[in-house]
Amino acid sequence: MMLLAHVGDSTMVLGRRLKAHASTGVSTLKAHVLPNDHKPEDLTERNRIESIGGQVIVSAKGKGRVAWEQEGGALHPCVNVVRSLGDLWSYKEKHTNYMVSPVPDVQEYKINPTEGF
Repeated sequence: MMLLAHVGDSTMVLGRRLKAHASTGVSTLKAHVLPNDHKPEDLTERNRIESIGGQVIVSAKGKGRVAWEQEGGALHPCVNVVRSLGDLWSYKEKHTNYMVSPVPDVQEYKINPTEGF
């Protein structure tokens, strides 16, 4: 069993060993992309941000930035990641939540020692 806790916008890949070719005896690896990157363009993340008073501003190139009111009421697009450890400055007392969440996505994978997952 493998538990994976993921926070951030870095893509993770797990290699799965495929059965060896009968003629060569050589096995290959198949890449399996693990959880989605935590980007503002993701609908689930966008909904979470908007539900606590933030916004996602998307550029003409399709890249999102998390934005929320700063002191003085001005809206500032701040970051292009929606989950991160240590971004405690994004805590909003009004909503008792973080715009940039420190809460990881956690998934469980069953691992077979001879075949992978």
